[in-house]
Amino acid sequence: MGTAFAVAAKAPITAVLLLLKLGEYTIIVPLMVAIVLASAMSHVLDRDRIHASKLRRRGVDISVTPEERRLATITVGQIMEPVGTSLRESVSLHAAAGVLSHAPHGQLPVLDAYGRYRGIATAQTVAATPPTETTIGSPSRLSSNCPTP
Repeated sequence: MGTAFAVAAKAPITAVLLLLKLGEYTIIVPLMVAIVLASAMSHVLDRDRIHASKLRRRGVDISVTPEERRLATITVGQIMEPVGTSLRESVSLHAAAGVLSHAPHGQLPVLDAYGRYRGIATAQTVAATPPTETTIGSPSRLSSNCPTP
């Protein structure tokens, strides 16, 4: 009885506690061993509890949340936004600040003279730049810098 409950409910500790309540202490150790072995074998064969197994056979997957189910139907193309404008390394800080002020996320990709990605310029980094620097292309100002080939 204890092993059947432990396997069906996936609750071996509860099964042992219920057996202790019966008051027959001479069979507790063999039953504990039987419960551990039955629970281990049950875990290897099927990881679901009995109620979850019944639901899974009916096609109901309770391990997936509604948000995960909803996200599984959305493709990357549906949520991506076009890159839009990008900045060149040689653009002045003043011009970069003007373009970044209209950027929807406050950041834009920075490309070198050959059109290769150099990093991301953010409105915060442009605003924090000392007035002695004149262009956006300094690697210290770009987030996620790419190594020079």
